[in-house]
Amino acid sequence: MAVGASRSELLEWINTTYQLKYTKIEQCGNGAVYCQIFDSIFGDLPMGKVNFNPTSDYQTLTNYKILQSGFSRHKITREVPVERLMKCRLQDNLEFLQWMSRLWSENKLDDYDPTARRKATLPPSTAGASSGSRRVFSNSSANGSQSGSRRTSLTGSAQKVREPLHSKPTLSYSGSRVSSGYGPGIPSGVQEELKNLRAQAEEMKLVQESLETERNFYFNKLRDIEILTQNLSEKLQSSEPVDVSMEQLVSHIQEILYSTTEGFQIPSEDQTDGPGKENDIKMVDEETF
Repeated sequence: MAVGASRSELLEWINTTYQLKYTKIEQCGNGAVYCQIFDSIFGDLPMGKVNFNPTSDYQTLTNYKILQSGFSRHKITREVPVERLMKCRLQDNLEFLQWMSRLWSENKLDDYDPTARRKATLPPSTAGASSGSRRVFSNSSANGSQSGSRRTSLTGSAQKVREPLHSKPTLSYSGSRVSSGYGPGIPSGVQEELKNLRAQAEEMKLVQESLETERNFYFNKLRDIEILTQNLSEKLQSSEPVDVSMEQLVSHIQEILYSTTEGFQIPSEDQTDGPGKENDIKMVDEETF
């Protein structure tokens, strides 16, 4: 795939390679095809969890969360502009698709079955390691340019760095055979530690789910306000009569801000203003989905 491929070339590529029926680049904004392209390079995304026909922002965000987890796992530092891509605008999706096509051209897997992978829920055990090695992408090789012309221009190619896989040492125990459960071969102290670690992992999972719910709750509020203001702005620019007063607009925005959804409770002041609360929140440069 040539650098700066045209829309028609890109559409033909994704439809032929991944057996899809896309008719315009804007359809890529739901994130599904980006996941499929990434999977055809590394072969380790849970494609069965990718929704190719999302009906809500939450489902689309889930697609991008899967994609970003792959970027993080393979140490690809190029930003995924989720908010811009989700708006399904031509220019943003065209640029990102051009970059991914370049990455695919230099690193694609052989004998990739897109239909079979879409039915997969877990990564294949041999994906990305069929030749006895794995690919590692440096920050500079797979990171697209963030400044200058908005036209995709990759100054560096995504290089494949081969690393030999060393066999892991095997621990042998005399006496009872060690099993994956709490068998007699595991000392009681280790069993207790495993139990505590599993309990901590379960607790962290619940915290993660709670944070995701809270994030989506506030994101949807911002999205509703954005749609409201965009509609009003379009009317003002087209000289159409605006049938809403300033008081009504403020009231509508407040209604969105203070609305709640089933299953989500806004934290009370005691919860948010407790001692040490300011140390519980760490600011990061970009949100990971």
